[in-house]
Amino acid sequence: MNKKLICLLIILLLISCKKEESILIKQISTNEMATINLDYQYAETKDSICLTIPIEFEVIQKKSDLKSIHLYYIKINNRRLLDDISDYQVYDEQNKTTPIYFSLNKNQLSSQQIFKIIVKIRTQMISKKDAQEILKKYSINQSIETLKLNDIIKLKSVSEFKKRNKNIIDSFRKINDSIVFVYSNGEENKSIKKKINW
Repeated sequence: MNKKLICLLIILLLISCKKEESILIKQISTNEMATINLDYQYAETKDSICLTIPIEFEVIQKKSDLKSIHLYYIKINNRRLLDDISDYQVYDEQNKTTPIYFSLNKNQLSSQQIFKIIVKIRTQMISKKDAQEILKKYSINQSIETLKLNDIIKLKSVSEFKKRNKNIIDSFRKINDSIVFVYSNGEENKSIKKKINW
């Protein structure tokens, strides 16, 4: 009995000593629209087209000694996306028109505790046949074949799109996609990884 009690006390002590992360990353629901677009880097792909399902995150600063927070990389389909222009784009939730490089310095961190960002992955592809079926489903009278470079077709809000297109969303969920942030207190850098919930 005493051995069990000692083991329990040791486990509780280890749990209480576990160091808390300095930041918290939460994926939150978004009001953004799912879109179909003909992206320049995939224009040569004849049988598929880009489907963009925006994802939104809250980056919460939990400790006041932080000097910086950066979005380090995003991993989609086991491929690390590094190019924040062609592979993905990040937007401040307060300014959804201009892409940003998400990087916070000491001054920004001292004036604000919670930051919201929207991420638009530009590498998720679906067949043109599936894309045409989606347009038909939403009564959008346009042919995928007539799309020009950088044309964007707005579909529905992300939440509504997910409900009506579970097979596509399930195909995105087959591989654990993730987003990684790096933060520093000036003495050491640490990373935190968050699974993307499609």
